[in-house]
Amino acid sequence: MEHARLIPTGTGFLLVLVLNVYVFQHILSWATRWITTPYQQPLGHVYEDQDGKSTQQAIEQAGKQTLRLANLVIATVTMAILGLRMGLAIPHMEFSANAAYWMEFGIWKICVFIQSIAFNVPFSPTEHFAVSWRIGPSSLVALLICLAQGYADFHSGHARSVYITPTGAQAAISVALSLLSSMIPRRPNVFHKGIIVDRQFTTSLLGWVSFSWIEPVLRESEHSKSLAIDDLLELDNSTREETAYRVWKRMAAKRSLLSSWDLWRSIFQSHGRALLSQTMITILVSFLSFGPQIALWQILKLLEARMSGQNSICFGSQFLASVCL
Repeated sequence: MEHARLIPTGTGFLLVLVLNVYVFQHILSWATRWITTPYQQPLGHVYEDQDGKSTQQAIEQAGKQTLRLANLVIATVTMAILGLRMGLAIPHMEFSANAAYWMEFGIWKICVFIQSIAFNVPFSPTEHFAVSWRIGPSSLVALLICLAQGYADFHSGHARSVYITPTGAQAAISVALSLLSSMIPRRPNVFHKGIIVDRQFTTSLLGWVSFSWIEPVLRESEHSKSLAIDDLLELDNSTREETAYRVWKRMAAKRSLLSSWDLWRSIFQSHGRALLSQTMITILVSFLSFGPQIALWQILKLLEARMSGQNSICFGSQFLASVCL
């Protein structure tokens, strides 16, 4: 069991190290710019992309400095908790287990902690988002390693209350760190023809998954007696009518539209990516819709097995997995 710690911990260390390549490059580029041009214009002073142009106020709001500082504080606290765990556990363990703990320490110090530092370096909003989505997976990897270490300690006889308490605290902080990093917006709000662009590709990862980016439209429809076209947000560049027509016209110019099949084929070719994405999402949702029924079936089977005297620990873990599903 002691040697088995090295495999998941080493794999997690390599994964987090790969995620840090981007962070190391940007810290190095920022340090180079700061040394060579110390009086340069602040990064992120202007932001513009194909969807529109942002304002200085929107850029400042997208900075989320409080969240970034909280991320750094949490990472620092986790380093202290991990140091406490290592101080309590290492003197009583073999070399392989000690090496696993040192690799876990490397995941936090070399990777997650450095990512949190880079998170507070004055990058542009898009670069902050690029760092934030790397902090999330790194924190989840660190969480899995922490749980694996706790599981190994439990089976090796080292798991006492003095070990369990910091392990649980570190696991909870890892989850909090992942949530905080998922609240950083992808970019500042951008405007097209004076109207704010739809925030589907502006919001944070958590906002995108939870569909909270449509909240302004819902709020407007709730407080207004009537909702007109002018009250809606501007579409992003890829879904605007002039963009869609231009793409279709370019594809249609390559062949003559002699039949309805030629027309349909040109539509599929010009909008193939959107149609393919919609097809994949529909298929995925169709399979996931069976999840609650399967989970209920598993719960009923586990309850029947419980009546026959099955192992309580195995029953508890399987029951919890079914409820979460």
